[in-house]
Amino acid sequence: MTQKDKLLRKMKNNPRDVGFDDLHKYLTQNGATVRQGSGSHWVYTLNGRHLAIPRDTPVKAIYVKLAFGMVEGETNHEKDAE
Repeated sequence: MTQKDKLLRKMKNNPRDVGFDDLHKYLTQNGATVRQGSGSHWVYTLNGRHLAIPRDTPVKAIYVKLAFGMVEGETNHEKDAE
């Protein structure tokens, strides 16, 4: 099992206890570009989608779940169709 797989498993098992650095690593390893705004939020872009994440530790679980959806390519319309 690679470090990338271990990180993903750790984050999926407990999304409420994910540090900003771990989430940053997950997003950048999966191709997201990052832009640090003028404030406390960092903006990640992947496949034309944007996600602004505050630089807090631990990161709130909703941001972790949104990051998973962004990497996996889910949209709200795809979730509604299920």
